[in-house]
Amino acid sequence: MGILPLTAAEADTSSKAPSLLPVAGWQTRHSGVFCGSDFPSNQLLSAHARVGFRFSPETKMGALNPYAIQGIGVAVNTFFNGKEVGTPIAFYVFQSARIAALTERVSLDYEWNFGLSGGWKPYDRQTNLANTTVGSTWNAYINLGLYLNWDLNPGLCGICSTPRTRPPCVAPASLPNVRSPSAAILPGTLSYTARCGKKAL
Repeated sequence: MGILPLTAAEADTSSKAPSLLPVAGWQTRHSGVFCGSDFPSNQLLSAHARVGFRFSPETKMGALNPYAIQGIGVAVNTFFNGKEVGTPIAFYVFQSARIAALTERVSLDYEWNFGLSGGWKPYDRQTNLANTTVGSTWNAYINLGLYLNWDLNPGLCGICSTPRTRPPCVAPASLPNVRSPSAAILPGTLSYTARCGKKAL
């Protein structure tokens, strides 16, 4: 996956240090699905491609928030039941940052995502009676989570395993103008992340 070009402004004209550092990565997330109503699947597997940036440590924002990353992502999701649920694709913006360092390489981080997911197979009285949860082809994609970030490699590239709790992680939370039903789908996730750049996505 290529890194999207980002034009870096000069933070210090004397050192010519860029103020924005590009980062990119991919994730796979395997989740158990918890739903308040009947839903024809109990697991979710998703693949995410993401690109973003963080502020250089030489800048004021980088000094205040050295681990904060913002960017955009796209995800392909399967509930292993394409006929009744579909294979939704999500487009979202995200931000992640460190809450506390637990060891030299392990930290407690947070992340939020907000966007749209499309490609759902909504409830239909004649063709899709089993899916009584989703009422629209397009829905909001909302994720808020805490996770453990483990830096296996302190260099530019590495892999981390991030067990996540998501109270609430809602995918999808239906938009206001969608048809009934519109219950939320709450996955609890174990994700595996590969990253490239100065810090992980």
